[in-house]
Amino acid sequence: MKRGFLNSNKSKARMGAVSDAIHAKPGAIPAKPNTLPAKPANVPAGLGLGFGFDLNNTETIVLPENAGPDEQVTVCYVWRGSKEIIVQKPGFPTPMCLFATRRIAQGEPILAERPFLIAIRAPLGNMLPEMERRMEEVLKRMRPADRDAFMALHNGYTDDGSGEIIGRVRTNALSLDGLVPEPLANTVMGLYCCVARNISLLNNDCSPNTASNWRDESLSYHVFAAREIKEGEELTLCYADPFDRAAQRQATFKPYGFVCRCAACLDPTASDRRRAAIRSINIMELFSQWVMDKTLPGDWIIDKCLEKLRLIEQEELQCEDDYQATLMMLIHAYICRGDAKKASEWVARILRCAWKMERELEPLLDAESSAYKKHSLWRKRV
Repeated sequence: MKRGFLNSNKSKARMGAVSDAIHAKPGAIPAKPNTLPAKPANVPAGLGLGFGFDLNNTETIVLPENAGPDEQVTVCYVWRGSKEIIVQKPGFPTPMCLFATRRIAQGEPILAERPFLIAIRAPLGNMLPEMERRMEEVLKRMRPADRDAFMALHNGYTDDGSGEIIGRVRTNALSLDGLVPEPLANTVMGLYCCVARNISLLNNDCSPNTASNWRDESLSYHVFAAREIKEGEELTLCYADPFDRAAQRQATFKPYGFVCRCAACLDPTASDRRRAAIRSINIMELFSQWVMDKTLPGDWIIDKCLEKLRLIEQEELQCEDDYQATLMMLIHAYICRGDAKKASEWVARILRCAWKMERELEPLLDAESSAYKKHSLWRKRV
């Protein structure tokens, strides 16, 4: 994949400081498409100007307040009321740290990063110039090194009036929800986006080897190995919905100026077929059917789960929710059959998905645990 921007020695040195295993060509993480209806529903009074956005109801804040000189900080351009939501999250602000490693096992943390920018999702159309002007003021609140790093990111939107700042946000941002005042939660204004110093440099692969989660208490993204990553293997994420057909994904990538040549895109016929099959197997629905219908063989749902798991692993989509859901149904199936030993083996597998934090399953790691007999599904299909 050709991604020429940020290939300087300075950029490579910055990436190398995060992890010895990161040899990534710099890339970008797109937010969800910025298409907004002309008149969004449920927009509260006073927020109804152009596309439902009234930029006079925004504010710029720097978090955490009173950060130390070596602590990562985030400049936030947000709707009024969001600050109170963020700072009142339990444990905020939890200290930040980075992780460095070489061979990376599934579930191993790779890095934790507080983004240097959180912003409202940029509206399109005639509000772009005003949004750009306001973002110029927001960037003045950044630390100089963060501002330089932000402006060194690639801008894939140079022909639609986005401007130097908004273009970089749209090219490199992750979507972020859950930090807006309640009246905005179910409107088009319910999403923010964020740009991070290192995560925004990860390149695309339609079978990405990383998975991440957002943690309110530290205002940060945490990145994990979605499967075992070999020494020297590039760290990747997927810029599109990996269950879109290959042609659809290529259309998504077009504004970012590259043609994806990952394994899934190089063999689209076989890959599209497998990915469609993964989505066609509704494992939760099948599990409910199996529990209720005693005429189905005892291993019927196990075979269905293993079939779906085989397809997921062929496509290397362990980062997707389908993977964890399938592992969970295998655990439940063996609990239903009263087989604590086999269930515990699958518990060990799902706990490697550290980005999902299935901590409530830890008591089931021990096949002799009394938690099995207390489980509501214990021996339902003996």
